[in-house]
Amino acid sequence: MAVVGELVLITGSGGALGRLFALEFTKRGAVVVLWDVDANNNEETARLVREAGGKAYPYRVDVTNRVEVYRTADEVWTDLGRNVTILVNNAGVVAGERLMDCPDELVGRTMKVNCHTLFWCVHVC
Repeated sequence: MAVVGELVLITGSGGALGRLFALEFTKRGAVVVLWDVDANNNEETARLVREAGGKAYPYRVDVTNRVEVYRTADEVWTDLGRNVTILVNNAGVVAGERLMDCPDELVGRTMKVNCHTLFWCVHVC
């Protein structure tokens, strides 16, 4: 699939897998929009993309916060003047425990990141 010129939104772009997605899409000529709650790691991903000759637009966003997701999507539209054409819903949480052994807070966070944000991100794209 050709992705030259496509606008690719990658959630969890400050992590290892998100960074790899960003660099691979960059190699193929896409423009990447980077969303991560960790601004420092996200900026590092953006730096690596630019160093590889690509265009990167990093945003600090907590994808577990629906209002932030919608607000940041509006910022992307304002900043870039175009719609995202490819969404990589990469942000995720791994509990590492059996479900019944997880505290309620961890179950809630896992559901928000691994389920709710998928819908919110698809909706804003």
